[in-house]
Amino acid sequence: MLIFSIARTKDREKLFHWIGSISTLKGHIWTLKEHSHVKINTIDDANQYSIAVTREDSTHHYLKHNNIDQNLDLYLTTTNKQNIEMLFSKRIDLIIATDAMIKTHVESSDLQYELLKKVFTFNPNEFQLYIAMSKSTSPLLVRALKPLLKKYKTN
Repeated sequence: MLIFSIARTKDREKLFHWIGSISTLKGHIWTLKEHSHVKINTIDDANQYSIAVTREDSTHHYLKHNNIDQNLDLYLTTTNKQNIEMLFSKRIDLIIATDAMIKTHVESSDLQYELLKKVFTFNPNEFQLYIAMSKSTSPLLVRALKPLLKKYKTN
């Protein structure tokens, strides 16, 4: 089975055959502008605040690897839309999202994008989208696809 696209994380590393990177994700930590008390200079600073992420999403995996999953104010949801709604209803202080994801969900929910602010931006190398294949895929097929992706990316 081909998966297009999936964020490559340490938790997922051994679960798939990784064909190759197709793009980077510019992820941010967001809060409401009125939350002037929120200050984040490093990912560790997020431990001071309540945060919502989608369960088993790449952002959840990232927080786990940075020990933020130990935060008692970490809320695991089933959708990104829930995270945004929790932020706007002031049930949490922070969410993690890309610009595109935020804009899409905010606009579809009749919320105001202008009320949000970015308080931290991740290194793009920390969140990359890949083409992957399930572990049950033939190794011959995996080896055949890797050079095809490289060739496509150079054209």
